[in-house]
Amino acid sequence: LSPNVTHYTIAISSLGKRGLASDAEQWFSKMQEEGIAPDITCCNSILHAWARLGDVERCEKWMASILTAGLAPDIVSYNSMLHAHATQGDAERAEDLLRSMGDVRPNARTFTAVLSAFARGGDVEGVARIMQFAAELGVPADVIMLTAVLGAFARCGDVEGARAAFRAFRERGVEPDGRAFSTLAQVHAGIGQPEAFPAILQQQKAAGVAPSSYFFAVWLEAYRTTGSSDLDAEARAVVRLAAENSAIDRGVALALVRAVGRDHAAVVLREEADADVEIVMGANKRRGKR
Repeated sequence: LSPNVTHYTIAISSLGKRGLASDAEQWFSKMQEEGIAPDITCCNSILHAWARLGDVERCEKWMASILTAGLAPDIVSYNSMLHAHATQGDAERAEDLLRSMGDVRPNARTFTAVLSAFARGGDVEGVARIMQFAAELGVPADVIMLTAVLGAFARCGDVEGARAAFRAFRERGVEPDGRAFSTLAQVHAGIGQPEAFPAILQQQKAAGVAPSSYFFAVWLEAYRTTGSSDLDAEARAVVRLAAENSAIDRGVALALVRAVGRDHAAVVLREEADADVEIVMGANKRRGKR
């Protein structure tokens, strides 16, 4: 049987999902040599692969190829292109593309990419503007958008921007989950503000959200990186809280080991959480000595 567009699309999609954009392009060339016209799924697979690699130039080439082939870019095409712009932090081009999508209706993923681009650059006004545009189009803000925006602010160390976005999303009815609260905490940890964690913990409890083990691991990491003069007492307090919230796991143990050393971490876990460091970390004695 001669291969048809379905066979080539399956092969190209598989390569694209694995990030093998150049290999996917080679298969695309073979398809053209066979005189087989591509479909939008095939082109999107290669476009998305380059977007994951952050190669805007290649993505633009494939957007042009879609049009040359007489195909219409769809939401997958636009979201991939926007992801590439967001990865490069090019918020202006991302917004221009968002506002020029024509008959293709943006979805939550579309706005998440553009919001992340503005947050990565610490542009609080840009975030607010894009949120307003989403509201005008009837695309509701959600917790995935919130977490992405907070993560972008974390990468640029913008606490005020992160907190402003956090408030704005809550005002729009978005209820943060454990991951969102942990990401907000990570913003503070990134600039050495472990003192902000108790208030965030109280916010979580007030919202009925159980704090995750990651939240406590980040808290320990924040104390470690600030070079606290009373690290033992502070680490013990965090471990006690983690134990009270059933959040002692390997991540917390590893963060504790980095903060106070393995031998002392074993003492702290035993005394404050009634836990064995070897069991929690899932490590045997031989590995622990390396």
